[in-house]
Parts: sequence; structure tokens; C-alpha cells
Amino acid sequence: MLGAEGTALARLIAAEHHEEPSVAATRVWSAVECLRKSGRAVAALTVESTPDAEKHWVVLRSGEARIATFPTSLEGVGEPVVFALMAQPVERND
Repeated sequence: MLGAEGTALARLIAAEHHEEPSVAATRVWSAVECLRKSGRAVAALTVESTPDAEKHWVVLRSGEARIATFPTSLEGVGEPVVFALMAQPVERND
């Protein structure tokens, strides 16, 4: 589902953050979905930063788009969930 590049990125995130591979894969999948739903072409994803590793945030980048991902738990849900928020520069017509 993630392809070879997405799977490799998920493995890297899992290793660096000592988290379950399924959580890391969900980070990558969520980032891809942010790109697709915004109408952007799905380009290569890279880890841009881990601004607060203790808080479990990982920021991924695709072109100028940045996708912050955060795994957490929800009451009544047995598996972790991942939130993904995408930001990209706004084109200005000045």
C-alpha cells in the first residue's frame, strides 16, 4: 500500500522513534492522504524534523508542503490513531 519508498520511510521513522512499525506506516499513509486530498501530486516524502521527539511529533516534507504527524490514543479505540496536519506556502498575487 505504501510502496517501497513509503515502507522504507516508515521503517526509518519506527527505528528513530522506537515506535511500532504500524504507527510509523500510518504516519506515512496519512501524509500521502493529505497530499492527495489537497490535489497535490504525491511526490517523495522525507523526514524534515522531529521538533519535539518527547511529544511524538514528526514533520514530513513533500516539495514545499509540510505534514506534521502525531500518534495518540482515543477513548474507546483499541489501536493508536495518527493525526496529520498539512501546511504549505500560500501563493500570493501581489
